[in-house]
Amino acid sequence: MAFVQRLSIHQKLTLMAVGATLVALLFSASAYMARDYWGRRGALETQYRIQAQLMAQSLQAALVFNDAPSATDLLSALKADGQVHSAWLYDLRGEVFSRYVRANLSRVVPPTPGSLPMSGYRFGKRLLDLAVPVTLQGERVGLFYLRVDLKHYWSMLWQDLYLTLLFLLLAVSAAYVIAQRMHRFITTPIQALAAVAQQVSREQDYAARAPQIHTRDELQLLVEGFNGMLDEIGRQDDALRQHRDSLEAQVALRTTELTVLNGELATARDQALESVRLKSEFLATMSHEISTPMNGVVGMLELLDEKTLSPQQQEYVEIAKHSAEALLAIINDILDFSKVEAGHLVLESIPFQPLMEMEEVVALLAPRAQDKGVALVTEAQWQVLPGQVVGDPLRFRQVLTNLIGNAIKFTQQGEVVVALGWQAGQGTAGVLHFSVKDTGVGIDADTQKKLFQVFTQADGSTTRRFGGSGLGLAISRQLIELQGGQIGVESDLGQGAHFFFSVPMLAAAAPILEPYMESGLADPNRPVWLLERHEAAATALQALLHALGLSSQRLDGLSAILTLGKEPPPLVLINLNDSARPDVLSWLLAHPQVCSRYEIALMGWATSLQEARHHLGESVHYLPKPVRLGEITRLLQQRIRAVPDAPAQPLPLRGQLLVVEDNPVNQKVALAMLSGMGVSVQIVSSGAEALQWLQKQAFDLVLMDLHMPTMNGIETCRQLRQWEQQQGRQSVAVVALTASQDLVEQQHCLDAGMADFLSKPLSVEQLYQALARWLPPQSAPATPVVPLSQLLSEQAMQGLQAQATQGASRALLELWLRDTDQVLQRLPTLLESPAALMPLLRGLQGGAQQVGALEMERLGDALLRWSAQPPHGMADGALLIQRLRNGHTRLQQAINTTL
Repeated sequence: MAFVQRLSIHQKLTLMAVGATLVALLFSASAYMARDYWGRRGALETQYRIQAQLMAQSLQAALVFNDAPSATDLLSALKADGQVHSAWLYDLRGEVFSRYVRANLSRVVPPTPGSLPMSGYRFGKRLLDLAVPVTLQGERVGLFYLRVDLKHYWSMLWQDLYLTLLFLLLAVSAAYVIAQRMHRFITTPIQALAAVAQQVSREQDYAARAPQIHTRDELQLLVEGFNGMLDEIGRQDDALRQHRDSLEAQVALRTTELTVLNGELATARDQALESVRLKSEFLATMSHEISTPMNGVVGMLELLDEKTLSPQQQEYVEIAKHSAEALLAIINDILDFSKVEAGHLVLESIPFQPLMEMEEVVALLAPRAQDKGVALVTEAQWQVLPGQVVGDPLRFRQVLTNLIGNAIKFTQQGEVVVALGWQAGQGTAGVLHFSVKDTGVGIDADTQKKLFQVFTQADGSTTRRFGGSGLGLAISRQLIELQGGQIGVESDLGQGAHFFFSVPMLAAAAPILEPYMESGLADPNRPVWLLERHEAAATALQALLHALGLSSQRLDGLSAILTLGKEPPPLVLINLNDSARPDVLSWLLAHPQVCSRYEIALMGWATSLQEARHHLGESVHYLPKPVRLGEITRLLQQRIRAVPDAPAQPLPLRGQLLVVEDNPVNQKVALAMLSGMGVSVQIVSSGAEALQWLQKQAFDLVLMDLHMPTMNGIETCRQLRQWEQQQGRQSVAVVALTASQDLVEQQHCLDAGMADFLSKPLSVEQLYQALARWLPPQSAPATPVVPLSQLLSEQAMQGLQAQATQGASRALLELWLRDTDQVLQRLPTLLESPAALMPLLRGLQGGAQQVGALEMERLGDALLRWSAQPPHGMADGALLIQRLRNGHTRLQQAINTTL
């Protein structure tokens, strides 16, 4: 078919005519040849069947009278027919009676009687066999067999075939000639029409026309329609040409206008880029200019807070500190938003602990919730939350601070529940989920649509009622989206709000509870009881304990503690701020046996715990709310009521320090902050002056302000490094002081040879930690002597202070200390036999009660309970003995110092 498609229409018409004629003639010739074949075959069979029957009648007498010569003479008459091949006469016994064979045949095999089919003949490819019975008066006396040669038959058929093919060829030739002449009436107009169509397509000459024909058929209609179409296209082409000319004029005019407009846009773009550049420079400058005085304000307020002030002065300092922090938060919001808007904010990608960041933010904001009486609860997917993820901890913490701070701000009563989750993906990939739910004022649907826009809060009065810049949520949305995450809110007016976000991150550590589970915190023999009225807080704490492998139950009231078993001593967690129950502190003071018999842990706000510690000392544990994972696991690891080691005080540092700062206020703040750190300080006001001092005197560390007139900090450090290289001097560590958190500027500091950088405003703790990385500490000071009144009972103190009994009381106390020292020396040798420790410990505890040594009594009781309760951990026992020895030393030092 593909071949036919490539033919011209003339060739196709010719092929169609000739092909149709050929097919018709082939069918006719085939029918004729079939008729000729079967006609000749039937005639031949009839002819020789009759001849065989006549010959069989002639041979009756010869066969009956057994006259073979007569039969042979009769058969010899067949030689007159050249087509007879042979003839055979058989008697009744089936034997050859007589035969005839054509003379030119040399060897002929006689046929076997009965080999023919029932019809009595067989038409083969070369021979026709006929068998006729010989009968006399209806009885069979023999069989006549005639064999005819078909060569003449086939010769006649081939002659007919050749004649048929000849006539067929003549007919097809005639059809071809006629088709060639007739097709011109069809193909000539079509070819002319095709030529005109090609000319119009090639030359776009719509004036060309196909030649007219007068055939009065469809071809004439086709030519007339084609010419009419060209007339219409020509008219449309003229109209389009006129329209194109007018459009070209309009385009030329528009091009001129666009050229002018593009020039204006290019100018506007350059101005916008310059504006962005100036804005960035302005932000960098303002960041430094604003942070510089803020550094002075915050630093001086911290120094004032460390002084001994009157209550009113202390209140003034606190108000000033809170105001400075609020102002600094607003300034940071504006600067961060400007950085994001200008595209200058670069996110870090480092491992950090999401739970620790959340707990620190919650601990930082907890005082706000405490002031309002709002419960603050933390939850987590403990089983799957990784210990570390890869991301930007600073920005993660910033978003958490905004969302949790808003929840506390807009909640007047009820609770704020903060939750952290993790959805694992392929490999270490996953999604970190965070949510905060509150019972605050809620947000209507219309406000939710624009809540994450700039300077947007719930309504026009929100800023007046609650404060804030209105930038927190907008910055949070931008920070989350920069990390490829999503942020949203669900809320109804008056029903609280639910803020949440999800950020894709990579897990950088195993699930957070895995290390704790491996340490064996779960102890089925040590039950945990919970006295907590707030449902959300109780549920969250029980979920954490369950994740740690511990079972917990809630108590109905304080009196239920007295019904608990004593062996082993249970751990009881009590909410110290439960306003619906009797005063917990008063009840514990009225039942002192509870603190000695049970493991008691008080949970509450920092101020409440401070008051409880003043009355109960170290007889109970203290857990600030919201309870942190590290605090509860540390408590579970101890499971003893021993006095914790006093927090280590920062050691004074040793070294020569050069401070390069051009602002006089900041110079005074730096000098005041550094005055208590043990370092020698030299302050200069410019980079040139700093280079002079560094070239004539050796310093251990340099604090360098970046933004200074004439020569900035980066250029000063670069010149310092060049001078050190020329002189072969060892490089001194330079720490940059900058108000900017721009990573590009920090990289410039490192490229210039600086070792570290600090962001203003600085706290005393931040400054000390930075200096401690580069300066060695001085030798540790002697352990401070604990006041004797904190170690002895009130009755024992009265005996030591009364003139009449002072001598006897001191002698008794010193004698007990000497005896106790001997006991303490024996205790380590008996660790492997806890039962042998018990008599010594009971004697030590009894003596402590007699002399009023409260701390030694509590420490002895802890060691006694360890020895009485298996399993006995050798490390725990050794630790208890060491704490008992430390208590003995503190008491001996207090007596020597006081008496």
